[in-house]
Amino acid sequence: MGPYELLEQIGQGGMGVVYRGRHVETGQIVAVKVMTAESMREPVLLKRFAKECSVAARLHHPHIVRGLDFGVENERPYLVMEFVEGQSLGQRIRQHGPLPEADAVRFIVQIADALHLAHQTKLIHRDVKPDNILLTKDGQAKLTDLGLIKDLDAGTILTKPRSAMGTVVFTAPEQFENAHEANALCDVYGLGATLYYALTGVMPFQARGNLTLLQKKLRNDFPTPRRLVPTLSEHVDHAVCMALDSRPDRRPASCQRLAGLLSGSWSDEKGGGVDSPDAIERRRAPRFPSARPATFQMVPGEPIKWRAHVNDISLTGICLQLPCRCERDAVLSVELLDEHSDFSVNLVVRVTWVREGMNSSWRIGCVFAQPLTEAELTVILGDIDPTVVVQPNPLPQQAAR
Repeated sequence: MGPYELLEQIGQGGMGVVYRGRHVETGQIVAVKVMTAESMREPVLLKRFAKECSVAARLHHPHIVRGLDFGVENERPYLVMEFVEGQSLGQRIRQHGPLPEADAVRFIVQIADALHLAHQTKLIHRDVKPDNILLTKDGQAKLTDLGLIKDLDAGTILTKPRSAMGTVVFTAPEQFENAHEANALCDVYGLGATLYYALTGVMPFQARGNLTLLQKKLRNDFPTPRRLVPTLSEHVDHAVCMALDSRPDRRPASCQRLAGLLSGSWSDEKGGGVDSPDAIERRRAPRFPSARPATFQMVPGEPIKWRAHVNDISLTGICLQLPCRCERDAVLSVELLDEHSDFSVNLVVRVTWVREGMNSSWRIGCVFAQPLTEAELTVILGDIDPTVVVQPNPLPQQAAR
């Protein structure tokens, strides 16, 4: 390939094959990524490969694999990168199990710093995962595989709506809907999922299919790292759970912020306060769908009752669909109705988030003033037993819910 001799294949990705190569004049050992003939027939993949070459040349950071050269040989594009002697983080975990906390955190903080630079230059990686982090023999981590990177300044759209780019276990749930809308908080999520795997040796979400996997992501249905590895530091466990929150606005506001949380310096950066472990546990409480109608009124003293619809409910809160907007921190009196009897349940809730829905409706999330017991939730849900949580691939280390 041009002035480079290909010595051996060392990897293969979605768009190209990676070889260990040598410059025939200087003898420099490099990595050469050659686009496959199949990928060249896809215009979008060809543009993506060209973008990877462009980005590799733009980003200069000690924890990003450097782009060195680009060329075309026999109409086949190739990208030349620095050669990293070592293995990926994913390979190391699969071969040797979870990493010591200090090593795992050090690697993730290094990659967080690299991603912070990329985000400052308006580049989103979109595929942060253990196999895209290379470990050098001197204990450094380097981010690679920029093929899915998104340039916020570019006018070309290389993804389609409802196209979920990246590897599903490490992908933020909002990317399933529209990868083109991915932002820096998607990379924060990928870092959190990667650190979870590095600390525990298991994936944060266990499912047989992508639909079940997405549902678990949306419910924040994963055991905390400390549940699997009780010796982990509380602040590291806390930071991972925040980064894996299904709601982007609940995650650390940047990769730099996540690095600060992991180091224990929670208050030395700008941004909102850190949620307590109890608040994180509330958001992770298993939720159950419900089609129950309801009415609600403002507290205190508002005489007007409005119709509502229950979307889902847990021991700690409820999601309602309303015909009008309610502000955050508003207190409501909610009456859950049974269409087939005179049975009703009255609950006092506080609004924690508000989203505009379809057909002039609003979705609001609320927490209960007093959490429900499992018996009360069972009665409200009817024939659904909230004490039974089906997990297709249960982990031996995981405590039963």
